[in-house]
Amino acid sequence: FNGAVMVALLVGGAGMSGYVFVTPELREAVTKPLPAKQYVDGKITATIESSYEDELPIRRPSGAALNALTYSLFGEGRKGVVVGEAGWLFSAEEYDWTEKSDANLEANLSYVGEVAAALQERGIALQIALLPEKADIYAEHLLKPRPAAHQGKYERIRDSLIATGATVPDIRGPMRDASASSPVFFPTDTHWSVAGAGVVATALAQDFPARAAVGAAEFELKPGAPVHHDGDLKKFIDLGPFGNMLPQTEEMVTPMVATTAGGSVDDFLGDAADVDLPQIALVGTSYSAAPIWSFESLLKGALGADVVNYSEEGRGPIVPMRSFMEKLEAGTVEVKAVIWEIPLRYLDDDADVETPSSSSV
Repeated sequence: FNGAVMVALLVGGAGMSGYVFVTPELREAVTKPLPAKQYVDGKITATIESSYEDELPIRRPSGAALNALTYSLFGEGRKGVVVGEAGWLFSAEEYDWTEKSDANLEANLSYVGEVAAALQERGIALQIALLPEKADIYAEHLLKPRPAAHQGKYERIRDSLIATGATVPDIRGPMRDASASSPVFFPTDTHWSVAGAGVVATALAQDFPARAAVGAAEFELKPGAPVHHDGDLKKFIDLGPFGNMLPQTEEMVTPMVATTAGGSVDDFLGDAADVDLPQIALVGTSYSAAPIWSFESLLKGALGADVVNYSEEGRGPIVPMRSFMEKLEAGTVEVKAVIWEIPLRYLDDDADVETPSSSSV
């Protein structure tokens, strides 16, 4: 099937190319070798796509065919994704390291230090869940090597976070170990899998700094209804009717639901006089906020304690913490411990710039 599709694409592509090959941008992209980085960051696709969009009167219908053609010829998607082997896709953010990265990293680490100090003054324990990069855990699925700047990055940044006084368990090691038996990241998504979230929850529980202070609650974890999930990175491939060209990976997710032992998921929503308020705050990104990945439920089960979730989707790790600290200053939040989920790949971003909604982080 894919062979027939390829022939059709080449024939159609030849016709379209004859229409636009007179443009110098496209002629250069096809005939002149480009720096390796431009094969990683989508430059080829962007150049060809721009020429087609400018020149072709049928640009919208031909978009999927063009994407399929460039995917077949160059193993490349649109800007924002890096194509790996066996259907695995990776965020281009895990390849990037710009002239601003060091300054952004320093500023974000400084803010983490401010948060750690402020929480310590209030007697609140801080545990940081530093999430490793998908391209690090699944380097064997990469077709293009990452820049040398990424080597040893997890360990260096973890050491810097530990220096703030926060508890920062090693999550990279357990995730790499678990990856041999079950995907800990969703193959076509920027996010972890439910299994990966469970690995992290267990690692955090084993090194939780305030167990005696937060009380205990018994939770049972039960599987919810399986749901189909299109990975958020697939939109950067956008093959349309040629979607079968991308090797198939698992697309079903079974969320986990935490229920109180012998009770229901709604038990903690009842009479406040009958229950203790949660003493653990979870602050983070869509890894924690999105119910499909089940991190909140898995964390409750692993800790044996209730958790209140202040995570937000699409805003990165810094903005939700700023919002949480404002609540703390206003006296509307009272907890004994904070778990701050921080994906490593966002620590070199400008915290004052909204996270693109395409990443939903």
